[in-house]
Amino acid sequence: MKRDIIVYFGLIDYERENAMCQHVAGRRALINAIGYHPVIIGVDSCVPAGKFKKVDDDLYLINNPRTPKERIAECFPSNVFEKILKEIGVDRVKSLIMADYRLMPMARTFAFCQRNNINYIVDIMDRFTCGTSLVSWIKAIDSELRMKIFYPRITRRIYICSSYSRLLGESDKTAVIPGVAVETNKSEEEKEKIGKVSLVFLGVPGRHCEKEKIDWVIQNIYERRLSDRFIVYLGGVSKDEFVNNNKVLYKYLTGNIVFLGRLKHSDCIKLLKKSDISLVIRANTKLANYGFSTKIGEAFSCGIPVLATDTSDNAKYIDNEKNGFVVDCSYDSIGEILEKIASMPYRKIEAMKEHILRNNPLYYRNFIDDFAQVVK
Repeated sequence: MKRDIIVYFGLIDYERENAMCQHVAGRRALINAIGYHPVIIGVDSCVPAGKFKKVDDDLYLINNPRTPKERIAECFPSNVFEKILKEIGVDRVKSLIMADYRLMPMARTFAFCQRNNINYIVDIMDRFTCGTSLVSWIKAIDSELRMKIFYPRITRRIYICSSYSRLLGESDKTAVIPGVAVETNKSEEEKEKIGKVSLVFLGVPGRHCEKEKIDWVIQNIYERRLSDRFIVYLGGVSKDEFVNNNKVLYKYLTGNIVFLGRLKHSDCIKLLKKSDISLVIRANTKLANYGFSTKIGEAFSCGIPVLATDTSDNAKYIDNEKNGFVVDCSYDSIGEILEKIASMPYRKIEAMKEHILRNNPLYYRNFIDDFAQVVK
């Protein structure tokens, strides 16, 4: 029987519309582009641990742990992936791509694939660091064990950024493939003229903006007296939540800082289309340098320039003043680039938008050959 299926697993939560939903859309497009049929394995908290749910022939769901007991259980070997592969038909599966997961179930699934002549590929996207909770420690330890013990044993590897090439090495069966854009989502509506450059941040910045340094943006706009030049839309956090965790920033929250709370993904796209610049402002941390924000590909797909700090491969895909801006990871650098943008004629930003729609460096077709050499 012809092996015509490539299976992709990741922590894809369609109910919550997490970032992996966008990531897997790009991977699915790449699988289709090389002539194979994609089958996706995602997660759902309603599925019991160790079980799976078949939604249809193209989508299966496993447990998304919510309780401490379930989080601990997912660290141990599980045959749930073997069950799904058997349900699909082992003799039809050409390759299984597994995004970052727990070491022991990944190792067991790798052994199963070896026994059944299935190409096993890892899609490496995160290198976690220890936080204050027990769960964060478990994730960080598991992540380091995978990096040092498991991933070096796997021949076929997809890296989300080139930091992993330096860490784990390169071969003819490895490739750097970030989160890619599948389609263009150019707005057909005329943008409302408000006389200000609209900046948009989508996501959760962390309790004290430790993940995304939107506090640098807010404070710089206030301190440099740029409130009449910018309006900032924050989708993903409410004003009450933000102020409760960042009381020292309250005085900087003038009328041009607009909190929208948590948004559906479709509403995020609508907001992006109406904005001028998307923000990806991360501190220079291990987590930032061993990841690649899906927000960059999402913004580019809408023809929106990105203002980002110089972490990971941001500077590889963001060309200053052509499709965005890349600056050092510092408070002062953010302030200086905001002053520069504030002094730009608006037609320069409009020209950047048109350039992105014609020349999207993250368009999935740019990565087809690299993807094929790893998974086929």
